[in-house]
Amino acid sequence: MNYRLLSSMIQSGIGGTKMPATRSHGGSARSVERRQSAYTIVPIGRRPGRHHLRLNSILKELNDDSVAVLQYEGNYCQYDWAAISANPDGEHLPRTSFGSFRDTYAHALERLQAAGTRTALLTLPTLLPQRYFDHISRGLNRTAILQWLGGDVCNLNHWQEQYNEEIASLAAQYSLPVIDINPMFLNRHYLEECYTSDGMHPNATGQAVINEIVANWVANRHK
Repeated sequence: MNYRLLSSMIQSGIGGTKMPATRSHGGSARSVERRQSAYTIVPIGRRPGRHHLRLNSILKELNDDSVAVLQYEGNYCQYDWAAISANPDGEHLPRTSFGSFRDTYAHALERLQAAGTRTALLTLPTLLPQRYFDHISRGLNRTAILQWLGGDVCNLNHWQEQYNEEIASLAAQYSLPVIDINPMFLNRHYLEECYTSDGMHPNATGQAVINEIVANWVANRHK
């Protein structure tokens, strides 16, 4: 059983077999690099036409033995932090609305289901709130952004979790399974070592964790 992880959050898709990836803190990056492929879905909210063309290309590569695992990143769903910095009392909406998120995701799911491809949805990984706050507030009014966040940087994770709720809703609507990566992420005692400096994107170590989660799920579900 092969799987294809169609993701932009982890830079590119990861493909593998049903055998779980070996977990090794020291060697995880090399393990992921060997598994990386060029397959990825263009992030939502940016040039949707390219998203459709990329999906057409991906569908040609999938076969009857494939499991497609979809993950859309939160990177293009974030807010205009400069605008919030300038006017923390104003009304600010995410750059990608929940409606656009659902519509684009639903399009991909329907295309995959129409092609008869076994599909699962992957949750967005939790943020490292303080590191992410430090990243988005560089050169901006940190006090104003924190004010808009209600004085608590952890509210950044509450924003991200709303998109995970949309993913759960879509999975229920299309009768598809969800692979929740966050319990394993949150249980890691070196969680901070799994992220890049922006506190949002998993680094090579974090990508290896995601790869292991997906590989184990596929192995256990499709024996």
